[in-house]
Amino acid sequence: MAFQFDPGERADVSFITTDSVDREGEVFLPHGGDWSQYNRVVTWCHAYGPVDGWIGLPVAACLWMKPKTTAEFTGTLAKTRYYEKPTDWGNSGASGPWLPTVITELQRQNPPGCTGKSIGCIPLNVREATRDEIRRRPDWQGKPIFDRWLGLEYAVCPVPMNPSCELEAVAKMTARKRIDHRAIAEMVTDALRNRIERAMGLP
Repeated sequence: MAFQFDPGERADVSFITTDSVDREGEVFLPHGGDWSQYNRVVTWCHAYGPVDGWIGLPVAACLWMKPKTTAEFTGTLAKTRYYEKPTDWGNSGASGPWLPTVITELQRQNPPGCTGKSIGCIPLNVREATRDEIRRRPDWQGKPIFDRWLGLEYAVCPVPMNPSCELEAVAKMTARKRIDHRAIAEMVTDALRNRIERAMGLP
């Protein structure tokens, strides 16, 4: 499938949710998601406040969502457009690299980085897989199936909870800007270290 991007657009198209079994052994059915209260915000690793060197602002906006079925799964595609750096960035005390630029720069590397997406939601109903579902999807056997949930936001992240929620296409950069690659590397390394330490329960 070919996706259209505007010249110079900083955007990607990714699966944000699929019916694959995620890393916690759960299944969220894409068609069960209610996005009626979604305000198009895209976060960095579901951060709503300062975390990992970023001040907690959203990094992008969602332009559209569309259902898509592949040979392996059914999912929801979304187009994410990353925010441009404000001209007065840093005047109010903010410092460090502009994270949306960091993300899009990493996505254009070979191999690309920061390609994952993850949904933030409120589960509304959970059940076991039916016999018909297990016949079609044996991997759903014994897994909790969330067939209704309220979608609040989705996030761009280095490692998605659902391994199928990955980037499908990214807009090419027409004019490369100079960025501080050392600052980018340090920021991403710190973010990953902090999340690993929290997952392990380290102080």
